[in-house]
Amino acid sequence: MAISRFAGIYSASDFAYGINTQVPPLQVIAGPNAAGSGTLTLAFASVALADGTVISPLATTTPVLVGADSNMETQTPSAVSVSTPLVYGSPTITYTNWTYQHGNGDQVRSGTVGLQEAINYAALKGGGSVVVDAVWTALGGTTAMLQAATWSGGVSLIDNRYGSSPQRTQVVLTNAQILTLSSTPVQLLPAPGAGYFYNILKATLVNECTGTAYTAGGAITIGYGAAVTTQALSGTIASTFLDSQTTVQVIQLAGANLGSTTEALYDNQPIAINCASANFATGTGTLRVSLTYTLEAK
Repeated sequence: MAISRFAGIYSASDFAYGINTQVPPLQVIAGPNAAGSGTLTLAFASVALADGTVISPLATTTPVLVGADSNMETQTPSAVSVSTPLVYGSPTITYTNWTYQHGNGDQVRSGTVGLQEAINYAALKGGGSVVVDAVWTALGGTTAMLQAATWSGGVSLIDNRYGSSPQRTQVVLTNAQILTLSSTPVQLLPAPGAGYFYNILKATLVNECTGTAYTAGGAITIGYGAAVTTQALSGTIASTFLDSQTTVQVIQLAGANLGSTTEALYDNQPIAINCASANFATGTGTLRVSLTYTLEAK
């Protein structure tokens, strides 16, 4: 029997109802049988995982995969209705802009191969870590799913897809370093050595302002190379994160979803942070930068 949770660690693939053959899908018992928008009524609101854990996977944060064969598609419900206790009533999910017709007889499966369901369950239990591994990938899990997931406070990711557990580093930039961030980028991770590169999963920045706001400056970038030549995150951090702020501010970004790119841009490159357009002026406090990453071999 599989163990879906142990010591605060939750396996995403074990929560993949309808995808993992050990966990059944949910079943539609009524629906409009039409494309576009509508509401599907399901027979049950809960499923039992292989170890006997019972979960209610439906939520407006959680994509569902509906249908089969050529009319199978994924969407995040715009509304969910689930009775309490779960055994009462018939749950419903409301959707918009389906491409195909869906109704009675369709199966409903996890749209994230159990990832969002595991995150939600861990949050319900007060926190923990969600593991994705080679099994999750083989079932259809992707980096895009990781980046699109809704992470709850107290829930972290363990990425074992490539046999490399995530690591975490934290660097606190002094006020002097913030004020010269354009002219002098700050290294966050050293060059890992020839044949290796960093896979940045997430960045958390905390502007620990002590009362005087920064001015000027520009967008902040975390990327590969001492001069930050290649973006490592899904976007830049707007200058307003520091400018005009007089209270502590927090922002998180996922790692970049990269297409095919020259490997030399990443091989043996440090990770650094800079502000490309101009240095910040005035301002007091520090900037705490935390990175979650894995080290990959080419």
